[in-house]
Amino acid sequence: WLLVALLLGCLPGATRHALRACEVTGSGTVDSAQPEKPSAVDSLRGLGCVHLQHERFIQAGDTYRDLIELVPQDADAHYYLGVALSKQQDRPGAVDAFEKAVARASGFVEALWSLALLYNERGDGYETVVEMADRAVALAPEQAYCHFVRGFILYSHGYDEQAIETLKRAIGLGDSLAHARYYLGLLYQRRGDL
Repeated sequence: WLLVALLLGCLPGATRHALRACEVTGSGTVDSAQPEKPSAVDSLRGLGCVHLQHERFIQAGDTYRDLIELVPQDADAHYYLGVALSKQQDRPGAVDAFEKAVARASGFVEALWSLALLYNERGDGYETVVEMADRAVALAPEQAYCHFVRGFILYSHGYDEQAIETLKRAIGLGDSLAHARYYLGLLYQRRGDL
């Protein structure tokens, strides 16, 4: 479980899903380019974002639950609830939230690969796990992290040659993926190439 939390936590900023830009100013207020009087929904989105940025995961979870009560079809709210729950190591809750995000937005790439990682950690069958990762790759073939997740899953199931090729692709797309290099090194070591 710790590995999944680590992998979900080390996502490069460009691959994180965001409904809108959310920045925290020096005073701790949210600057979100919203109108003067934001709605309750906008306020909760901003507050949830601030909680996640400051690693207040329990408060973030509570905020996203409140947001979901107001807008139950909001895929982003379910996704960010899943992130908050995964950071609290609530695997069943995180899986449920990510599944709800995908049910509301079937092309939600970040939710798909988050599910792939959690399903893999949970011990779901290879076909289920790799299918989820393949869906993410098909939707975002130029997103390095999708390829990393697929490569990690192949690695964890012993498909070394496929994992090597997939991790190389991830590195080619996003040279800063240190964790892809790490698993590629482990694969070379397992093969005896070092």
